[in-house]
Amino acid sequence: MPDLLLPQVDLQSDQVPVSSLADLLPSLLTARLAREGVSHLFPVQRQVIPRLLSLASLTPRLPPPDICVSAPTGSGKTLAFVLPILASLQGRLVPRVRALAVLPTQDLALQVYKVFSTYCEGSVLKVKLLTGGESVVG
Repeated sequence: MPDLLLPQVDLQSDQVPVSSLADLLPSLLTARLAREGVSHLFPVQRQVIPRLLSLASLTPRLPPPDICVSAPTGSGKTLAFVLPILASLQGRLVPRVRALAVLPTQDLALQVYKVFSTYCEGSVLKVKLLTGGESVVG
């Protein structure tokens, strides 16, 4: 499948309420978003999340296409990929590695780990943080 190209978006444009994703996200994730105080999507999230969720529902056995997002720090990129990953993994019964996020620095890896952990809370999904030299077993 070819890479997914998204349009450029003005970061100051109108916000979209999280409730607009209610039919795409499991209730566990929408409840967690509310508890975390997330009521509106940032522009990058409203472009990426619905597209990835709809692709996952159309081809549930295939991985989503590669996506490259360029946006400033604090624009919501992490949640834009965490939510679709977690939504697609809800209901998986066989415990094994289903997703891998490779990040360039330990600080960024820790940040993404914390976001995954926050949004996995209350589910059967588990998150592991691996940094240089650590074993995957355990």
